[in-house]
Amino acid sequence: MAIPTQTTGLATQTPWLEGVTARIVTRMGLRLNNPNATVDITEHPRPGLATTHKAHCQPCGWQDDAYADRNKVLDKAQYHADLCSALPKPTTA
Repeated sequence: MAIPTQTTGLATQTPWLEGVTARIVTRMGLRLNNPNATVDITEHPRPGLATTHKAHCQPCGWQDDAYADRNKVLDKAQYHADLCSALPKPTTA
């Protein structure tokens, strides 16, 4: 089974949830061409304070703490996505 690349792409991607500013496809999502297997990064503005960023894995539920440093969250999210083999919960049609 070929792993999708930028030239082959993933199957039709679902719309991003409210507040999502970045999305990383997990290892299993790439392997199975499943665009719903993602780690989503969200931004949380706080009046008078630094904006925080959080990561959440849709298939397994892993979450990262909020950090003002977006790059720190992205690095942790990428590390998790590279290892995650969970599948998203099936949706009924």
